[in-house]
Amino acid sequence: SNHRLRHVSMSGDVTTFAGLLDVTGDQDGIGTSASFDQPSGLAISPDGTALYVADLQNHLIRRVETSNASVTSIAGSSTAGDFADGVADSVARFDKPSSLVISPEGMLFIADMGNYRVRAVNLTATVLVVTTFAGSGNASLVDGTGTAASFQRPFALALAGEMLYVTDASNSLLGCSTCTGAIRSINTATGAVTT
Repeated sequence: SNHRLRHVSMSGDVTTFAGLLDVTGDQDGIGTSASFDQPSGLAISPDGTALYVADLQNHLIRRVETSNASVTSIAGSSTAGDFADGVADSVARFDKPSSLVISPEGMLFIADMGNYRVRAVNLTATVLVVTTFAGSGNASLVDGTGTAASFQRPFALALAGEMLYVTDASNSLLGCSTCTGAIRSINTATGAVTT
């Protein structure tokens, strides 16, 4: 809620890496000239040169160079969240992306919480394109493959080998009195979702 990325050294020194204290926005820039609105999830590229940030309330995916803290919006739009697959920086839309992981091969997986989907971007491609990896967009708990599966509110991600694990939070805040949270797994090779 300070809308900043912080760096903690091995000796415990804390410094601001990017973002302005208590100032929200979607400004690209270097270090404290850039702005965020509730950055929620982080993932580091396999080569260590970039951080990818789920900028929750801006509905954006941001890239931050680890060498100089240069912040660039690479996917989504900072308008109120909605849904669209497509070219990352012009067509794709998110609704509260909350968590990210990157596979060793450079596949970025995104928990698109407000759209009830897990999205994917191949970071090694010449043109970045956002696709729906799993989830129908219906707020429910249904196992299946790819878009035949449904999530209640995918919130956090963890990757172990070819298995992507998803904390699927309850939708009780949306009026679903019978919804409960669950831990889901997605086989990244097949797209099969299981509870």
